[in-house]
Amino acid sequence: MTAAEFARLVKGARHRGDGQWWDAKCPGHDDRRASLSFRDGDTGSLIVKCHASCTVEQIARAVGLDMKALCSPNSPGPRPRGSARRIVATYDYTDGAAALLYQVVKYEPKDFRLRRADGAGGWTWNLKDVHRVLYRLPTLAEQACVYWTEGEKDADRLGGLGITATTSPGGAQAFRDEYAEQLARLGVQQVVILPDNDAPGRQYAAAVARACR
Repeated sequence: MTAAEFARLVKGARHRGDGQWWDAKCPGHDDRRASLSFRDGDTGSLIVKCHASCTVEQIARAVGLDMKALCSPNSPGPRPRGSARRIVATYDYTDGAAALLYQVVKYEPKDFRLRRADGAGGWTWNLKDVHRVLYRLPTLAEQACVYWTEGEKDADRLGGLGITATTSPGGAQAFRDEYAEQLARLGVQQVVILPDNDAPGRQYAAAVARACR
């Protein structure tokens, strides 16, 4: 992601006169002044610094990105560009009444982005101020057992087999304990975790298990 692309995701972004650094209000805390500085790094990655001590992970989470999307020189910007990339799937995250809150968008070559409706027929490519919920939330209420997968595709596969399943966006880096609290409020008694068979999958499963316990 470039500095110019990141500037679209934060409030009050302004380019300094030196032509490199940008300043903006940090999304990681209630910023009353421009505490955030960022610029394009020499290797193509984005350099981000909050002068009020927010971590880069906190900043990424606040604008609905994971660390890979924020810091990778090859990650897409706020809107997809280029004919080589195409959307292959969208996954709706809704509230308990099935009203759309946000979407996970899957691209080919494989990549994921988060977006929300802008109220004018288009999309805003961040989740700032959006309530985060579990996937397939309306199906989870009063279920004795829920299967927790890593990814929406697997949750939909189980759902198609009549098995109640869910997941959360962004994997382990973006996991929040409040997702487990949502299950508890819905009356779920048991959670079966189905991790991907790799290190990120095990990390994600461990985060889910800790929160559920």
